[in-house]
Amino acid sequence: MLYKEIDNVVYSGNKHCSIIQKYFSNVASDGSYIIAEAYADKIAELSGNNIYFPNALVTIYEDIAEIDKVLDSVIYDSYFYSILYKKKSSLSRVPNSLTKCNKDAGKNFIDFTNNKIKVDDIDALTYNEQIAILASFTADTSYNMFAAEVKAHSDYLVNWISKFKDWPIVGGFVEDKWYLRAIRADMAIGEEYESGFFDEYYDEDGKMVKEQIEYHGEK
Repeated sequence: MLYKEIDNVVYSGNKHCSIIQKYFSNVASDGSYIIAEAYADKIAELSGNNIYFPNALVTIYEDIAEIDKVLDSVIYDSYFYSILYKKKSSLSRVPNSLTKCNKDAGKNFIDFTNNKIKVDDIDALTYNEQIAILASFTADTSYNMFAAEVKAHSDYLVNWISKFKDWPIVGGFVEDKWYLRAIRADMAIGEEYESGFFDEYYDEDGKMVKEQIEYHGEK
């Protein structure tokens, strides 16, 4: 239902509201942090005490397991190994964050065997439970990263990216592809492997996340 509502906004031909765009492009705005907490609360409300990983996250764990299997079975080759380790490192950002959530919470509330997050009270999520939900469903491993992604999408609505022409497989230039991706801002895990150049907000040590920390503290 939520995904359908997002589609209704994007594909109805609506354009962004300049007032809202300017608000979310202001790094000092608190709105993204309120949305991030509400997002985690809504997922818990819809899922109950056992929040199962989205399919994209399950696939990431399966891909990591497959890489580990190959690394254990093939004859050592430095070039081949370096490629696999680089791929595994790229895939491991969210899984590493979830492992840290368990460690910080002092208990294994994230069940990696059954691919689910077990929360005690859906009406009073702990900080680690909220971060685990956020990371699992949006690929943002902190509130600061979520806010950085919101700001990036807001900025992309009006900067050169929204006017960037994309060449499809068949036909001419697609004038508004990146604008539509910017306004969509659906925060889905897995899309970080599709955005490429435009997803620098996923860098925990990057400028965009550090800027959020400077204004809002580490969250």
